[in-house]
Amino acid sequence: MSHHTPGPWAYENYGGTLHVFLDNEGGTPSICKLVGNDKDANARLIAAAPDLLEALQNLLKVHEGEGGTQYHAGDMARAAIAKAKGENNE
Repeated sequence: MSHHTPGPWAYENYGGTLHVFLDNEGGTPSICKLVGNDKDANARLIAAAPDLLEALQNLLKVHEGEGGTQYHAGDMARAAIAKAKGENNE
């Protein structure tokens, strides 16, 4: 299994190009750059990818009875979906 850059990821507009990057204080280089139509929606979805993966992995563990944080599974999923749709207040 290949590894990915761990989250959290964020995005910002730099001169008309959206850059998705690791959301930390270290000035991490961009994970990807987006141009063209729907770049805002695509950037939100890409930036939410680590959160969506974590929420799905947790939900699957709970579903299969292998642990997971059952009482927070729904909250994790809702927060990841809101981030992907741009509905969070961060």
